[in-house]
Amino acid sequence: MSEIFNERIAFRMQLESLLKLRHELRSDYVDRDRVLSLEIKEIINKVQEIEQKLENSKSIRIEFDDVIQAEEAKGEEPKIEEPKIEEPETELEPVKVKVRKEHTRINYVELKERLQEILQESSTPLSLSSIVSVLEQKHGIHLSNPYVAIKKVTKDMSEVQETKEGRVLLFVWNK
Repeated sequence: MSEIFNERIAFRMQLESLLKLRHELRSDYVDRDRVLSLEIKEIINKVQEIEQKLENSKSIRIEFDDVIQAEEAKGEEPKIEEPKIEEPETELEPVKVKVRKEHTRINYVELKERLQEILQESSTPLSLSSIVSVLEQKHGIHLSNPYVAIKKVTKDMSEVQETKEGRVLLFVWNK
């Protein structure tokens, strides 16, 4: 009986800790979302300021051209007065924006074909790093986690033999 009671208490404690963790994750997400929203609003405001300054300078130029055309139409010598263009007090500083890496999907069928070609062409065992460099240079395939991707592809290929020399992982094609 006490065994069931202790197990129930353990589950209740585990449930409470999971609920607390979930609450913390949600509040963290809300805080991060708020910060991102503020950064987005700030960038939008800066872009709008820049566009407004460009529109103001264009409208001043258009008004200047209209005055010259009107005076030329009257037959008078146009009085050229340079319009006063307000220059910003401070130069705009480049905004530092954190750019997230683009999530790429790996085409495992293509990766398997390319790996098979590379291993068949090579007469010697190839290291993981050399396979990755050939994939990137010749085929333009970038792998964010090469070990996992290559292991996933080679587990279905019975012709590929995997060996290790110290810390170096080697792959060879068995005919």
